[in-house]
Amino acid sequence: MKSRKRKVTNNSRAWEKTFAGNSNGRELTEVVLFIRHETEKAWLVTDGVKDAEGRENKVWLPKSQCQLDEDPLDSSKPATFSIPVWLAEEKGFV
Repeated sequence: MKSRKRKVTNNSRAWEKTFAGNSNGRELTEVVLFIRHETEKAWLVTDGVKDAEGRENKVWLPKSQCQLDEDPLDSSKPATFSIPVWLAEEKGFV
């Protein structure tokens, strides 16, 4: 796959690259996020950015739509996910 776009957020802890031409025809983006909780069907993730009150913006990523590419053993380190571009846009990662 060929990298088309790279975005670095203001905290440089979360980033994404967009890819075209994957096996099922969906455009994917790779995002690096922190996993805060996990259930059988989803991950609760954050990009690590805190609001004015010190709270992180957390969102759920459905496992049926995402792939965990790199899972850190230490929860203080970010994980790499491949997710559809439409979902990254919906969740505010792009």
